[in-house]
Amino acid sequence: MEIKENFVTFLWIERGICKSDICENDIKRYVKVLGSDDKAQLTIMDEYDECVEVFSLSDGFNWYLVSECLDEIDSETAGFELHIQKSSTSEIMTVYSWKAFFEYIENLNLFELLNWIWKLIERCGKMVLYVPLGEELYVETKSMMVSSKMEHVDYKEKISAQERDKIVKKVRENVYVKDDRLISLIPEDFEIIESRGNNEFTSLLNHLQLVLCIAFLSNYTEIKEYSVRYDMRGYKLVDGEYCIRDAKDVSQTSGVLYKIVQWVYVDDFNVIDKCNIVRNILSLYIRKSWLEIEQEAYMAIISSYKVYLKSSVDNYLQIKNEVVDKITDISEKIVLVAESISTRVRNNLLALASFFITTLVVNTISTEKIENIFTKDITVLSYVFMIISFGYLLLCNWEMKKQKEKIQKIYESSKRLYQDVLCEEDIRNIYCGDTIYNEGIKLADDMMKKYNIPSLTVEKQKNGCKASKINACSRFLFRNDMCYCAIFFTLW
Repeated sequence: MEIKENFVTFLWIERGICKSDICENDIKRYVKVLGSDDKAQLTIMDEYDECVEVFSLSDGFNWYLVSECLDEIDSETAGFELHIQKSSTSEIMTVYSWKAFFEYIENLNLFELLNWIWKLIERCGKMVLYVPLGEELYVETKSMMVSSKMEHVDYKEKISAQERDKIVKKVRENVYVKDDRLISLIPEDFEIIESRGNNEFTSLLNHLQLVLCIAFLSNYTEIKEYSVRYDMRGYKLVDGEYCIRDAKDVSQTSGVLYKIVQWVYVDDFNVIDKCNIVRNILSLYIRKSWLEIEQEAYMAIISSYKVYLKSSVDNYLQIKNEVVDKITDISEKIVLVAESISTRVRNNLLALASFFITTLVVNTISTEKIENIFTKDITVLSYVFMIISFGYLLLCNWEMKKQKEKIQKIYESSKRLYQDVLCEEDIRNIYCGDTIYNEGIKLADDMMKKYNIPSLTVEKQKNGCKASKINACSRFLFRNDMCYCAIFFTLW
């Protein structure tokens, strides 16, 4: 008897046996558990291995027709061949002889095996093998399931495409695998959630997980026939090959390395720094083989990372203090500019007021009465001073606007300086969401409002139209500046 099975076909061949030994029940057992989309046929052969009849078993099975065919064979011996073509689209793959199937995948080279597993996971989201015949068997990971009972089959636990792509992207940024198609698989695909029976298969999963862990943590990896060649540069150079047939039990090592891989790639925080720390520590623990890695290595990595974080926190706080000082200086600068311009505007108003007061006093003393104070010449001169003063106010307002733009550029440039050493979120946190800067701008604007400078600017109304220059001037003359109002009223 010869039984062969792989990912595509199942083949059971018996030749040169007594016709009466071709057992109906054995054939029916396979027909009964035939996958819904699988195609099966039974070929009857004579003593010379010549085909006598072919029966399709996919649409039903009639043993009476087989018996008639056997009776027509003259010789006392015959043979048969049961051939099942497995569906390439079914979500559940039926395995008819687990022993033959496991022998097949065990003899596959490493690249072929990983490639077949990835094809099934990529197509269905989860590789499910249903083994209805033989002993009880149940092994489950997030991406694989082998079960001897259909009621145990489900797709609840599986890795989403988004989650996988996120991890694969980070891995490709930090490691190099010669054929990086295999990086589509991740160690989590082989992490055993539950297992009952058949320790050989769980051992194979542990080996495959270990291979991927080595690939994810090394600088360079090449998948060979039954081994993985690695090159890791830490405190010292570690290179060599790990053969999946070198050791029987690698569950402890694969478990520790899987924890390290999860710790490195589980989030987006400091992945590059974590990789460097892992390679430094592992290079000290690996003397001859990756199997020397134990729980102590993982604890050493975590401790080293905590020391790294402490030094990073000190540097972070130093940067934060520098940034706060810069923001404070910028805010103080804009306030000083506002104070300077507001002082100049105030002095201008006082000078204009002094002119009119002096004119009033001098004319009153010279004429000894308060009448005809503003002669034609003084009136013209007053209008000239008023226009000059108004122009000066516009100039101050323009100068304030330019100073604000200049300080804004300085502020934005200071933020860009830290983009090489800090992530966007850190910059946002350190700059307090621009709160300090905005408060400085608001304080400067409030100081300028005392002299009606904002009213000189051309504003946008809610409908998007610009306010007229006449409205701007009227707001300037009559909003708060009582001095100008009094002067115009007097001239009138």
